[in-house]
Amino acid sequence: MTQYKILEEKNEYDDNILDIFGNSFKFEHPKGISEWLKNSADAYKRDRMSGKDQPIILNFSDADKKSIKFTCIDFVGMMEEDINKFKRWGDPIAATRGKKNLTTYGGHGNGGKFYMRQMFEKSFFITYRNNLLNIYGFNDKKRYGYLENFRNIELSPVEALKIADIDYGIVPPNILKLILSGDRGFTVFNGFGPKEIRGDIKMDKLLQKIRNHPQARSVLDRNKISIFYNNQLIEERLNPEVIKPLIEFENDRKIVIPQKIKLGDKSITTSNSDFPQGYLLLKTSETAFSSYTALEELNRIDFISNKIGVIASYKLSELGVKTFPQASFIYGECFCPILENPDEDMVSNDRSKLNESNLTNAMLNWVSEQIDLLAQEILRKEQKDRKKVKAEISSKLNEYLNKWKNDSNIMKKVFSEVFGEIGKGGISSIKKPTRKENLEFINGLSFSYSYVNLPINEESNLTLKANISDIPVGVMINISSDNNHIDILEKEVIIKNDYVKKTDKGDPIAVINVKVIGNKLEERGIVVATAGQYKTEIGFSIIENQETENKASKSNVKILLSGIDEDPLGIASEGKLFLNPREPLIYQRPRDFDEGIYWINTQSYLADSILDKLGEGSLVWRNYLIQRYVEVFLKEAIYKLQKNNPDSFNAEKVDNEIFGKYSTSLYEKITKDLDRFLLEEYYDPSSNLNK
Repeated sequence: MTQYKILEEKNEYDDNILDIFGNSFKFEHPKGISEWLKNSADAYKRDRMSGKDQPIILNFSDADKKSIKFTCIDFVGMMEEDINKFKRWGDPIAATRGKKNLTTYGGHGNGGKFYMRQMFEKSFFITYRNNLLNIYGFNDKKRYGYLENFRNIELSPVEALKIADIDYGIVPPNILKLILSGDRGFTVFNGFGPKEIRGDIKMDKLLQKIRNHPQARSVLDRNKISIFYNNQLIEERLNPEVIKPLIEFENDRKIVIPQKIKLGDKSITTSNSDFPQGYLLLKTSETAFSSYTALEELNRIDFISNKIGVIASYKLSELGVKTFPQASFIYGECFCPILENPDEDMVSNDRSKLNESNLTNAMLNWVSEQIDLLAQEILRKEQKDRKKVKAEISSKLNEYLNKWKNDSNIMKKVFSEVFGEIGKGGISSIKKPTRKENLEFINGLSFSYSYVNLPINEESNLTLKANISDIPVGVMINISSDNNHIDILEKEVIIKNDYVKKTDKGDPIAVINVKVIGNKLEERGIVVATAGQYKTEIGFSIIENQETENKASKSNVKILLSGIDEDPLGIASEGKLFLNPREPLIYQRPRDFDEGIYWINTQSYLADSILDKLGEGSLVWRNYLIQRYVEVFLKEAIYKLQKNNPDSFNAEKVDNEIFGKYSTSLYEKITKDLDRFLLEEYYDPSSNLNK
């Protein structure tokens, strides 16, 4: 039977097939309105009108909630032969209306019709040209045709405008003049009872989606689309969203499509003499097109053809792109003329996705690979930036600790509190007291020592004790001196409950720090404390501040981060000192000893692991920094102890006084000063840098 020839006949189909097609298109209003805009733009293109003469008006009406209406107006108009072509379903060149070499936005001519058919209770367009008016559309049964008695009705422009219910105020004056003179026509697309719209029209949301719809952006670029809401102008011109590019990726990436693309073991041709070579244009956004944001729809690639504009759009996630979230900063278009080859049928009816074929599969795979390559470049830049940010965060944390160390003068204060010493770096500059220090005494008022050496121009504490049984809480103690070269910072001290401690026998004793500053070398005198009948005194000498003997004053010790902070001595290559992972956690070069510089080795295995796995903002990293600071303090304390007590310096002395008393008091002080820094999971010290 194969030898017999079939006599071809025209296809016949039932209207129910339109329901199948229409339901498969998954229409929504932004998409449908985009189709209307393309139809209007194509009408202007067919009449070869200049850009300034191509206004399109969208008017949305919900003043009457029972008669909500969407309207799209262009100022061209159609004749009956145009309507006959509009009626055709599935014509791949419907938008050209038979005009050769005309590039249009529309294609098969299905989109606008299906939108009218599927998304409104009723819809029709009123079109006027050459003094003839026609009204054509869909009834509530989704059947289309002319409105009764409105086929090729001859009317004046004024009568036509009245029937079309066009408010003169929304028409540009120059266009209105042309219509009234008979030199222009118009078409008004009306949709009544739009589906999915209940109550007020959400204009902001609707317009945002139209701006970003792939089928609308090119029309918005070219044509002036004015937006009216209940006949009131709300946007003079609707423009597509302006996308600022990602820093360092400002230039669009244009990639020529290879003539051959691999698909498995096959080689697919992408161009020939009839269809020239295409390209992929990738762009970036400084803001990610994240899910559930206004710009989410832009994270896509629009496939465009030479004749009918956008023929398909794919979200990057649909393309199989792997490098997220970096790919969420990318969008673009792919110009591939061969995809519109009518012999291959690769363009689907609704131009949302390409029909499956070896060529389309190969193109989609290739596009996905190119996007991943760009996304990986963005990832490498982010990693570089992240390292910089990590360094900045760690540097800021270390800056905070250095400032705290200097402001609190912690090394000196802790030595003073632990050993009762005020001199050089907190090590003994006070002569041995003539009386043993304890909380037991006969008199009701007593200084802890009978004589002290006071470093010049430095605040020192003279410990004063009062027996509460003799001098109760609330009594004022007067402090004075026989030498004007000592400043007493508080000459009247009132005993408070906070000062009270208990002796071994349980007796209450008030312990008070009398703050003084000696301001002239080699001056001597006494400081006297009196409270009623009770009186005590302490002798003093003002001596040279021995810190000036050491170039690296211990209150000025500088703790820096290797590989992050600049080398203050300027001897490290590239301005920063990078250490070997095997170097100590706290490191000093020979010249660092003289300058009082310590380096925390951030290249060490432990530091690097913490930063890599937990991050520079982590609680573990902050505690690691504190531990290194304590290590510096302990080193300084050991060297000072040896210098000031060389004869008695031994392991037992270091263990008891440095790792015992000094370490305990040091951690107590740190915990009080830096409790948030030490204990809060998330902490930014920047708010405390000036405190």
